[in-house]
Amino acid sequence: VTVFQVLLLVGIKKTSPAIASAMPNLAPGLIFVIAG
Repeated sequence: VTVFQVLLLVGIKKTSPAIASAMPNLAPGLIFVIAG
């Protein structure tokens, strides 16, 4: 687990349930863009 992933998880817990439920679907693409 990277520092970024920890911050991402903490951020998810502080956001709305709708965003939190959507993030698992968006995360792979987001990580790919950041890593790319």
